[in-house]
Amino acid sequence: MSLVSTAPPVEVSTSIDGPAVPDYRSNEGIASALATQFRVIWALTLRDFRTKILGHKLGAFMALAEPFFFVLSVSFAVSFIDKQAKIGTSFILFFATGVIPFNSYRRVAKEVRASIKRYKKCLYIPIVRPIDPFIATAIIQLLLYIAIYLIFFLGYYLVNGYGLPHDWGATFFPLIVCAMLGLGSGLINTAICAYFPPWDKIFAILMMPLFLISGVLHPLHTFPSYVQDVLYWNPLAHAVVASRNGYYDIYEYPFYDPFYFIGFSVTTLFIGLVAERFARRRILETS
Repeated sequence: MSLVSTAPPVEVSTSIDGPAVPDYRSNEGIASALATQFRVIWALTLRDFRTKILGHKLGAFMALAEPFFFVLSVSFAVSFIDKQAKIGTSFILFFATGVIPFNSYRRVAKEVRASIKRYKKCLYIPIVRPIDPFIATAIIQLLLYIAIYLIFFLGYYLVNGYGLPHDWGATFFPLIVCAMLGLGSGLINTAICAYFPPWDKIFAILMMPLFLISGVLHPLHTFPSYVQDVLYWNPLAHAVVASRNGYYDIYEYPFYDPFYFIGFSVTTLFIGLVAERFARRRILETS
């Protein structure tokens, strides 16, 4: 009797059922990954918005009130010391067009630094990448300061009958670039603080001299030319000048260089992304 089987050979399938793994080397794979990350960032943005603003009865009021009344209180306080407007006829408008862009950068950098603790539980979700909470925080702060700027101008117009920007786009554009600059600075600060925690306090102290040399209180054209040459390297000085160039129809200061302002912000953001990636493990361990 033959021991050799005459049954036909059985073909073993090597395919694995389930969703196909996207090939990130292809254009479709890259587009799919970007779309997924966009949805994650948008979901985190909505989560932060609902938690901080819609989660409490006075959430929307408090989110706008803190930075809004900061601008008003400082404007009124300084106006008693120096009542004459440096540009235009209203010191409050002059000050607001400088301090709001500056403060938008400061708040984005500060909130990005603090966001890792707020979103740490979300990082256990596999689809959430460590960089996503930082970007979501920057978007929330950007939208918040756009709302503050808009409410301030409309409120001033309703009370006084004037005060709307000459060029809305040019007035609001510095907020977008300041948010990008603040995101980059916040990422750099987060990476530094992972190894040197006192840097948080040092950075907060540095904000005061930076405030003074950014032209918020005194327009840069009143400084000597050699001082202006030094202040040219301060990107926030470009933000303040750009905002006022757009707001006033009687003011056009050629100090503003959009290529330097945007280029510096993009470079800072790139350095921040690299620094965050380099220090990611340490950031998660120490937060």
